[in-house]
This record gives sequence, C-alpha cells and structure tokens, in this order.
Amino acid sequence: MTKVGDASRKIMYQSLLDNAALDGSCFIHGAWITVFEWINLPGRNASVGTHTIIPNQIHAIVMRHKTSARDTLRFESHHDYVDLQYTVEGDEEIDWLPTRELVPEGLLENDVQFWKPPVTGWSSLHQSAGRFAIFLPNDAHRPGIRSVSTDIHKIVVKVRRTWLMKSTEIPVA
Repeated sequence: MTKVGDASRKIMYQSLLDNAALDGSCFIHGAWITVFEWINLPGRNASVGTHTIIPNQIHAIVMRHKTSARDTLRFESHHDYVDLQYTVEGDEEIDWLPTRELVPEGLLENDVQFWKPPVTGWSSLHQSAGRFAIFLPNDAHRPGIRSVSTDIHKIVVKVRRTWLMKSTEIPVA
C-alpha cells in the first residue's frame, strides 16, 4: 500500500487489489469487502455504465475512454461519496492534492466540486491494471492523465460517506 502525502497533509491510499486482503486493517468495513468482491466477480466484466451495488449506498461506474493531456483536465472532489478508482486495463496518472490547498471553481453540483488549477504542489499516482486508489471528500483528484497508453478501462466505485461513518456490517442487498 502506498500512502501519498506528508506530515502536513491528509493521506490517501493506493494499492493493488490483490493486496487489499493483506492491508486488511484498513478495509475491514463491510463496504470495502462488498466493493472488492464486486470488482473481483462481476465488476471486471461489467458493461460500461452505472451499476448499483447496494441501493443508495454504493454504486460503480464502469468506463472505457481515452486519457488526456494534464492541462486539459480539472481537479475534482466529492462531498457525499468516497471514490475508489480501480484500473482494469491500461494506465493513467491521477494527480492528488488536499482540497484545503485549492480554490473552488464554481459551485458543488451533483456531488462534484471542481477546483481552480494549482501551478504546482500536487502528487501524482501511476495507476495501472490491478491498482486502486481511494479518494476521500477532502482529496482533490485529477484522473485520466495520459501516461503510457491512451486507452483505459476503469471502475469508479462510489461509497456514501455517511454510511461508512455509521455502519461496519455488510448490508443485505
């Protein structure tokens, strides 16, 4: 598991899906167990689009798209959901920076807050097949940056933040 950040910043996580069981102390919440099981079973072969995993709590967005130049993309964050971004095929860079170091660009709409681009200061993650990264509400992230390949197949699983704070058990779907 990679912890990105320094002593003055909050830390986000990046790891291989195969290591999630080894990093178990971080992922004992029933939501993460459900997410990893979904990715391992139907998720990798799911069609492009949105898939409900636990109604009103967890859903996944399966995407296939081209990566882009860094300067054409924006930092974003989410208020209501925690993002787990998993790469099925291809690779991308994802820039990360705490939201407190950025200035909002427009209003929060549909649980997406965009941020004015910083000149410097972000950390970059290299996402390749089998890797995931988790972004909390205070983690601004800029996904989809061209790295080696231009095509990416990824799954973004969104877990409701308030549910993570309340529940530790796996819900009955």
